[in-house]
Amino acid sequence: MSHRTLRHTQLRARRKRKKYNGLLEQIILALDELNELERLIAMCRGNLSQESEAQIRDVRSLFKELEKQNNLEYDRSDILKGILIETGKNDLLRELEEFEERRNQDDEFKRQEDEFERRTGI
Repeated sequence: MSHRTLRHTQLRARRKRKKYNGLLEQIILALDELNELERLIAMCRGNLSQESEAQIRDVRSLFKELEKQNNLEYDRSDILKGILIETGKNDLLRELEEFEERRNQDDEFKRQEDEFERRTGI
């Protein structure tokens, strides 16, 4: 992989992460407004350790614990989708699905670009 290609890949990953973090922040704020932390914790119970559950004080710390345990990432959002469905946050669910679609399209384009470079020796 050339230096230019590596740099481009890094920039692309940073942009995806930044978009994901912005969307995650919107979701945190919306879920905080519901004031249903116990319900949210219950939805995530199979994905949290009992020890970490005691540390959760708000939606942000819930998501941090899910991230620590590799259950929430920009390419791993099933739990997040479930929460949005259960809480009726369809607008944010739609945004998350659109984000995933763009991410998948970007990943496919990158895969094709890498394949082209591999075949042509660029």
